[in-house]
Amino acid sequence: MKNHQYKTKVLWTGNTGESTKNYRSYQRNYTISVDGKVEILGSSDPAFLGDPKLHNPEDYFWLLYRPVICCGIFIFVRSTKSLFWNMKILQKER
Repeated sequence: MKNHQYKTKVLWTGNTGESTKNYRSYQRNYTISVDGKVEILGSSDPAFLGDPKLHNPEDYFWLLYRPVICCGIFIFVRSTKSLFWNMKILQKER
């Protein structure tokens, strides 16, 4: 069996020089990178002092989750279409 490896790096870019001295002393920004691909800039949700112009982890969840839902819908539609056609053929044979 072939071995597949996917390497992703997440770099926190929110250090303003004061590190994590207190809750407001640092930004929540980060960069996600994969060799040979465009970097993704992100931040935490604005409710947690993140940058509202950048994607946050909740956005990524929905970006990944929605295609799964769509795929499920397409599978359902495809299977019901097949079922419908099979029923139609059975009705014609009678």
